[in-house]
Amino acid sequence: VTLCCRVVGAVFVFGGGVAIGITLAIRYRKRVFELCQLEHSLTFISGELKYRHLILADVFGQAAKHCGQVFAQWFIALEHALRKSNASSVREIWFSSLQQLSKSSHLRSSDLLILDSLGGTLGVVDLDTQINELAIVTKQLHDIREKAEHELAGRMKLVITLCSVIALLLIILLF
Repeated sequence: VTLCCRVVGAVFVFGGGVAIGITLAIRYRKRVFELCQLEHSLTFISGELKYRHLILADVFGQAAKHCGQVFAQWFIALEHALRKSNASSVREIWFSSLQQLSKSSHLRSSDLLILDSLGGTLGVVDLDTQINELAIVTKQLHDIREKAEHELAGRMKLVITLCSVIALLLIILLF
């Protein structure tokens, strides 16, 4: 009975290690997907500002209709905050919304730091500067996404393998 329990325990430990590895790999894949969505959303926002000349709250409302769920919620929150802002600056609203986005997305803090620079530009400076800043940030996110996509397969294998090996080492230590 003891050997059987040990074998079952070893299988569970190994299975748990593999599951943790797969979970981490999926998170990394979701980050790449979200970077792609964000890149498209910022391009959309740039187009709305440039060609439709909408106010910022309306731009975010339109962007929410054309992006994934994580960013739709973010843009809706931005839209509502801008519409009801009493004395808050766009910069303050943008920064607090980025803090909320960091909790609901798989983006890294370095990704969000790139977005942070937009808060001082959107709704504050002239239209051309806003569009140029959006283009710069979009390009930076594009470069990060391409690098992450290039590393994706290798990192996914590495994380799953590493977690499996750690689980095997734990099994060896427990026996």
